[in-house]
Amino acid sequence: MQTLKVGNNNSQIGSIELGEMLKKRYEANLAAKKAIQQRKAESVTSCTITDAESEASKENLQIQIEMEGDRIRAEYGAVPDREICRILRAEKEIAVCKACQGLPCQKQKNRHFTPKISYDELYGLDIRDKICGYEKARKLQRKIEKLTGLSKIPPEYLGKTFADYQVDASNAYAVKIAKKLVELPNNGAYFFGNVGTGKTFLAAILAQEVIKQGRQIIFATVPTISMKIRSTFGNNAKTTEAEVLEQLMTVPTLILDDVGMEKPTRFICSTLCNVFNERYNARLQTIMTSNYALKELESIFNNPTDSKEPTLDGTRIYDRCKQMCVPVEFKGNSRRA
Repeated sequence: MQTLKVGNNNSQIGSIELGEMLKKRYEANLAAKKAIQQRKAESVTSCTITDAESEASKENLQIQIEMEGDRIRAEYGAVPDREICRILRAEKEIAVCKACQGLPCQKQKNRHFTPKISYDELYGLDIRDKICGYEKARKLQRKIEKLTGLSKIPPEYLGKTFADYQVDASNAYAVKIAKKLVELPNNGAYFFGNVGTGKTFLAAILAQEVIKQGRQIIFATVPTISMKIRSTFGNNAKTTEAEVLEQLMTVPTLILDDVGMEKPTRFICSTLCNVFNERYNARLQTIMTSNYALKELESIFNNPTDSKEPTLDGTRIYDRCKQMCVPVEFKGNSRRA
């Protein structure tokens, strides 16, 4: 090997070390290129027997291809011989998935995924992985648990379903509407009626059914929202007012419980007006419960406690709620013991 000059000393030792380093790097790059070429050949056109099929000979594999060729072409189309072995391997993996009982995946090469086979005469064979049903269900359950934790649904209602709700003539229409709202993410409702008639209970059930669909919700009262916003005014606040309002304006489903329970301030009237306006423009689901009919809210929010003169915020809120929410009355007496 020719001596290389290193520094100003023509160091023989330095030349040898540099030469060896370059040689090793060249050999490593060459080996990597060969490995990539080999993998491409095996995965695209080769019917070479894999480790999992090492017990079968090439002759047996060819016999299997001839035996299964008609069935595969009948199912997928005019598949060439060189691709049939790839389909057979994928079908073996699919068979493993079909035999699975939902336990943590240990047998598949790509865990929690199963092959999906398709063939097009123009584009050729396409085998790609899709998430298995069990893993998809597990991911959805983890998402439901996370969304439930973020939702602030009252603890006493957690785990309740429509089966737990007592239905009679006074609330049958409300239950029918609630079930429809689970599948209609752009529609809202205004539940109103006497105290104790089951408005909050039904709204909490609806909230959990919406979460099961994978949609995020916020369940809150107007006083809670007021406290949350005011907590952002201090120097040590962890969130800003803009962040709180952004959540209220953009969450897929917003459920406001006991609207009108406390007389509002001008700040709350203005805040709700802006939130409802943004949600209306974005066609996001808004659900409210109240002891007051929708028209009565107009007077309540037009007369905030800290204003000597009436405002128009109540009229704006009433107008938006009327457009976003279908009024649903809960009749009858209190169900509370």
